[in-house]
Amino acid sequence: MRFRSEHLSRGCTGKNGFTLIEIMIVVGIMGIVVAAGIPMVWRALSKNDLARAVHDITEGCKLARERAILRGTPYDFIITVDRQFNVGAAPMPEKKTGSAAELIGKTGETGSTIAEFPRKLGETIELVDLFVNNIEIGATDVDEVRVRFYPNGTSDEFFVATKAANGEQRLLKTDLVTGLLDEITPP
Repeated sequence: MRFRSEHLSRGCTGKNGFTLIEIMIVVGIMGIVVAAGIPMVWRALSKNDLARAVHDITEGCKLARERAILRGTPYDFIITVDRQFNVGAAPMPEKKTGSAAELIGKTGETGSTIAEFPRKLGETIELVDLFVNNIEIGATDVDEVRVRFYPNGTSDEFFVATKAANGEQRLLKTDLVTGLLDEITPP
C-alpha cells in the first residue's frame, strides 16, 4: 500500500494523452504551413504552355529524326490545322509535280503514327512564324505542315516562332547538317 500512496501523492493519475487545446494548437500550426505552401505547389504543378509547346515540338522533331535513321525511311513531323503535332512515316510520293509550296501542304497517308503523339498545342500559344525550306506557311494556306527527316540524319529547313498570351516568344530552328532542332531565342 505504501507504493500506491506515494504514487498518488506525486500527482500522477495514470492518465496519458493530449488535451484538446494541445491538439488544436498543432492543427492550427499545420494549417498555417499548408496555406503558406499552396501557392508554391500550385505554380509548380501548373503547366507552362509555352515551355510545353517548345518541348513538344522539340520532342516531335527528335523522334521523327530518330525513326528516320533507325528505320531507313523518311519520317515527318506534322503540324495540323487543328493545332496538333504528330509524327509519322513520310508518304511515298506518286510523282513530283507542282511547286514546293504546293507539295508542303498536300495531305497523304502517314503510315502508322507514334504512340507518344499526337500532342495538342496549348490554347494560349500561337505559332506566329512558320517556315519550311524558306517558304512561309500561313495559318490558312494549308491543312498541315510537314517537316521531313531523312535516314542520313538531315532534315528540311524548319523555323518556328511560338508566342504566349503574355507576349513571351521562343524561336526554334533545325540545323540543316544534323537535323537537330535548336532554340535560338535571344537572351
